[in-house]
Amino acid sequence: MTINEARILTEKKLAGLASQEEIAALQAFINEYPDKEALVEALLPVRELSDIPDQTLPAGMEQRILSNILDPSKQSAAPEPHTAAPVIPLRRLLWRRALRASVAAAVIIAICIAGYQKLTKYTQQPAESWLSLSAPNGMQKSVVLKDGTHVQLNGGSTIRFTENFSAGKREVFLDGEAFFEVSKDSLRPFVVRTSTLSTTVLGTSFSVRSYYAEPIAQIAVSTGKVKVEVQGMEAGGHPTALLTPGRMATYALHDQAGLREQDTNVETIGAWKDHIFYYDRTNLKTILADLQRSYDLHFFVKDPEILDLKYTTTFRNMPVNAILKALERISPVAFNKKDHFIEVSARPSSITHH
Repeated sequence: MTINEARILTEKKLAGLASQEEIAALQAFINEYPDKEALVEALLPVRELSDIPDQTLPAGMEQRILSNILDPSKQSAAPEPHTAAPVIPLRRLLWRRALRASVAAAVIIAICIAGYQKLTKYTQQPAESWLSLSAPNGMQKSVVLKDGTHVQLNGGSTIRFTENFSAGKREVFLDGEAFFEVSKDSLRPFVVRTSTLSTTVLGTSFSVRSYYAEPIAQIAVSTGKVKVEVQGMEAGGHPTALLTPGRMATYALHDQAGLREQDTNVETIGAWKDHIFYYDRTNLKTILADLQRSYDLHFFVKDPEILDLKYTTTFRNMPVNAILKALERISPVAFNKKDHFIEVSARPSSITHH
């Protein structure tokens, strides 16, 4: 399950439209998600409700919010059996119903958070000021760090960094995908940390893809040289790699083999910045995730087996409707699109790989 799928299930739960199976799936996703604070921000617009700058939630507060989301007493009454309700109602409608009928307690918690943060804002001054920048699905965002490093975030990504780098190091934390053009500084290495990998450079350009919700992380180098390390990996595999231009390292979560290196076309590195997508025997699951983040779409897959279909193709700055039609032409899949919601199913033909 992706973050966006979990967000939609949360909205359905609060609106009283979620089935017991969907609630159980949401519960399992919440229990397994490692970063509870980030999950709260993804599932519920706490920051918007509190209307204050981004700050750390009080200890334990994120768990209270998630428990409130799943509280059976907060589920609104579902439509009568004879009432024709849409299978996937529009997000705006869901939130309107949810805010009227069942999200009052969550809002109260958000207000409490706001009050707590406004209080602690003036009583607790951290040694270093941490900043956070997020790019929602359908958007990209750029930032120039204090040292002159340029960072471009892909949709669904968040980067955290200190306002002024420490004297001995330059370090950022990434959840998602970003392209870095690092300003050279031979005395202070630049480090990008994700949930699984640590990438160290002095000055270069490279792309990092490491979403919490995806089991695979990738580093690809466009210029210069980078050192990649698997965080916390025991000896025995390949926990480190030294990458030069045109080389890519891939790490699958819990893969004892460690990092796997391969050649990659430099032209393809960071091409998502220009809405160019290169695929070389890439499965449909990955392609749908790319489209979801780049165009702010929500896919509902009726036939999970089609997610294993593989494609070798390129989409160059194409409207999303044209991409979907192209996928329909070259494989037995069908897309039924309404606004940002798209149902994906197998056409009545044998599923083959492309």
